[in-house]
Amino acid sequence: MAAKRPPKRLPLPKRFNAALTDDAYTRLRELNAAYGLGNNYLLTVL
Repeated sequence: MAAKRPPKRLPLPKRFNAALTDDAYTRLRELNAAYGLGNNYLLTVL
């Protein structure tokens, strides 16, 4: 059987419409890069 590939992860867009400070958005991007999770998921968890 062929090995399963992990799902493709897309980087977060540069900025989106959310009520976040620049520091909070920077942290969100760092979490996205580290864990490969989507911004909606990260915002829900946070």
